[in-house]
Amino acid sequence: MSKTTPTLMTPEGRTEWAHFFEADYKFNEAGIFGCTLFMDSATAKPLTTQLDAQLKLSIERAAEENNKPVAKIKVNPPYTINEETGDVSFKFTLKANVNGKNGSFTQKPLVIDSKKTPITEAVPVWNGSRVKLSFQPVLYYTALVGAGVSLRMKTVQIIEALTGDGASTASDMFDVEDGFEYEASAATVAQASDIEEFDDVPF
Repeated sequence: MSKTTPTLMTPEGRTEWAHFFEADYKFNEAGIFGCTLFMDSATAKPLTTQLDAQLKLSIERAAEENNKPVAKIKVNPPYTINEETGDVSFKFTLKANVNGKNGSFTQKPLVIDSKKTPITEAVPVWNGSRVKLSFQPVLYYTALVGAGVSLRMKTVQIIEALTGDGASTASDMFDVEDGFEYEASAATVAQASDIEEFDDVPF
């Protein structure tokens, strides 16, 4: 069974508890970047379809590695559906400090604005800001929670950044070409391979 990890992209969604520029160390000493992304069911459908396929692979792998029937594998879905509204939420994370097989290293997500300019200084991204994310679905299995898919955040595109008073620091127009633009005195240039995926949004 192939274990190649693809890179996927989300539709536009609204953020909650976003940590894009500084890792959160409150509950994990390794530090966690991430956010919860909300969208309506119609918008979320292409993404849930992709994640359902990844979850199926995770269950099949767990069954094979644990010598169990697929029906006996406990499942931990990679998204949550609000039964009252139908809205779908996805939780994305990225560990800041990693102790890997080849040594320790640090990492952080690439953050870009609506025109794909890398954002090199922290900007306010309060709840309700509009973003798109690229991420890797990582399959896992534990006896406690079962088979699932964690969503490893890679790149964040800020389309509309809300400040603490609810005002937008970017245009409120839907077209991303007229959305949030980052300005800094000395912005670094990211590798093209990190941001070209935002040229053609699949949904």
